[in-house]
Amino acid sequence: MMHPVSEDHIRTVLEKFDGVFSKCQVIEGVCRLHGILVLSGKICIIMKFYEGSVGDKMARLRGEKLSLSDALSYGINLAQGLVDLHSREMLVLNLKPCNFLLDEKDQAVVADIGIPYLLLGIALPSSNLSNHLRTPNYMAPEQWEPDARGPISFETDSWGFGCSIIEILTGVRPWSGLSADEIKNLVVMKQEKP
Repeated sequence: MMHPVSEDHIRTVLEKFDGVFSKCQVIEGVCRLHGILVLSGKICIIMKFYEGSVGDKMARLRGEKLSLSDALSYGINLAQGLVDLHSREMLVLNLKPCNFLLDEKDQAVVADIGIPYLLLGIALPSSNLSNHLRTPNYMAPEQWEPDARGPISFETDSWGFGCSIIEILTGVRPWSGLSADEIKNLVVMKQEKP
């Protein structure tokens, strides 16, 4: 179930979703979408059920990091899914270990595809909601300030992918323990990398 969208924008989101839906049906490394519906004024995306995520698997392990072989295997699955999405001009904009789902063959697939992208440019009922569409620890500089730092692009997803791989390999979330404002200062103002 997506965050609330005003009634005037529901049709726009549904039309954007049709584009996402048609483009990602043939992509191997992406979660399977079945459709979308509006239920009690809220947009609901229907997708295949997955048992868990890479983030869930990490949480069950000592040190909360994956073995090198798992990290490489999942990283390859996810990189291929991203390349395929990008070749169809789609962005994810919310890459993180909890959004990398595991299928019945223990292959990682990119999930949460396009939800922030669907809502990009749409006025949300609350400015706080836009903050919930992304996770500060994985946000590229241009996600913080798109007008000042350059357009949101495929490189934006590359930053989130890189931050995720760092966490998968080390068991430590980038910028762990810092507030969103502190992360923004490091990433945008000081131009630091995790």
